[in-house]
Amino acid sequence: MLNAADTIIFDLTAIPMSTRLAILDDHAHQLETKGYSYWSQEPEDRKGFKLLGVGQDAKTKKGEKLGVDTAILYLSPASNATPKGTTLCSSAVIAKCLKACLYTAGRGRMSSVEMSRLYKTLLFTQRNSTFWDMIATEVKALALRSFKAGRTLGVRLNGTSDVLVPDWLLAANPDVQFYDYSKNITYYSDSNLERRANHHVTLSYSQANFEYADSVVAAFKEGHNVAVVFRSREDVEKALKSGYKDVPADRIIDGDETDVRFMDPRASIGEMGYIVALYAKGNAKSDTSGFVIDY
Repeated sequence: MLNAADTIIFDLTAIPMSTRLAILDDHAHQLETKGYSYWSQEPEDRKGFKLLGVGQDAKTKKGEKLGVDTAILYLSPASNATPKGTTLCSSAVIAKCLKACLYTAGRGRMSSVEMSRLYKTLLFTQRNSTFWDMIATEVKALALRSFKAGRTLGVRLNGTSDVLVPDWLLAANPDVQFYDYSKNITYYSDSNLERRANHHVTLSYSQANFEYADSVVAAFKEGHNVAVVFRSREDVEKALKSGYKDVPADRIIDGDETDVRFMDPRASIGEMGYIVALYAKGNAKSDTSGFVIDY
């Protein structure tokens, strides 16, 4: 029988059954092997727990050669830890990338990385004030560390999500460069971007839905940079050398060189934007929804 110290701090009835079972399994496993479980701990009681990771993945680490430290937040993708019918990516349904984003739940024990993302996601959905207080504190500390080292701090809050970045957070950190990839055309319109000078957004293309694709193409023609995921590295090389459709090669950027999108060139008034060419990795290589593009 669990005592009060072993009680999970989140409401698991609000999440999908498969994820609930995976968390309960992990909770029991931790209690059995360690004598305690972080699912029973408030975030401030978890030793060394941080929402933001710095230099922990190969791509964001590439920005260091440009003098940029990148802090990135990874939440559980799509609807893995949200109530039925909701998602952390508001345009995932219309862009038809929801299925490609889901990872296996309820089929054996999840990895420690997946569990960490679930914990962070439940903080976001169920302890939202605590979540943003922690983000604000971490950003301030990381910005100071980068400044002392003579470096720039880049913060990407949507590593695997597409949620609203609060204006107050941007305003409180004018010397920090926030950036994201997004499929949310409405939120990242010109009128909104004018209020967020330190938040650079690269729109994400998908031709799975013609209406969505047309809206992204329109934004591209108006000067917004757009990320396009090609099937292979070879396809990216072709685009860099010969262009893609009616977009010349000099308007295509190798998006895998670094993840520092806010340093990408930007269009002048009246010009088309730039395509940020990426290539599919992992399970995305076999995507047939239209999110991944064949050259």
